[in-house]
Amino acid sequence: MIKLTMLCLPVILFLTACDNEGFNQQYDNKQQVSQIEIEQKRHAEENERFKINSNPQKHYQLTIDVENAPGKFGQFTAYANYQAVNCKYLMTSSYSYPYYSIPLEFVRILENQYQVRFYLDGMLDEDYYGTGICEWKLQNVSVLFSAIGAKTDTRFSAGISDTDLYKKMIETNHRKEYYPIYEERPGSISNGLIKERALPEEYFTFYTTIEKI
Repeated sequence: MIKLTMLCLPVILFLTACDNEGFNQQYDNKQQVSQIEIEQKRHAEENERFKINSNPQKHYQLTIDVENAPGKFGQFTAYANYQAVNCKYLMTSSYSYPYYSIPLEFVRILENQYQVRFYLDGMLDEDYYGTGICEWKLQNVSVLFSAIGAKTDTRFSAGISDTDLYKKMIETNHRKEYYPIYEERPGSISNGLIKERALPEEYFTFYTTIEKI
């Protein structure tokens, strides 16, 4: 097995919208970006109080098989994302639920097969605000593949949501033409497509197997 160097980036919230191809579109409205930056700073301040569970018990593994990709992937990012919906804290003018993202290690098993492991109970349930125990729940595991990790690369999603945990396998398809860069939207995230809308030769596939360890 070959351990891959994973670029651990801070989770950044973008103001996005999805088109019918599952592509995130980033808007560069300066006022919106400024507000997002303020909120990011506020979230970062809150994140300093939250604790990772030092003795997690609910262990899961994703095995991702790549089929018919148009090229090689040299950059990978993966995070387990958690939220405590029974707690809240004040933002600039509204309340937000605590959330936290734990970076995950990627392992290449075969040329086109990868694994990543995570815990359902990765965060420590605790009374962080003096109002009762904050109960953390896994929201999703975000997994992104890109050609070389350049800012303009398309990032292809192979992640799962919490509702996928009880499935044996999920399939995510992406258009080959978006690799390595989708010229109309450089740096975007491809969330997948409905394969019935494309010819078989026009897309490639991530098969993600979900296992409890």
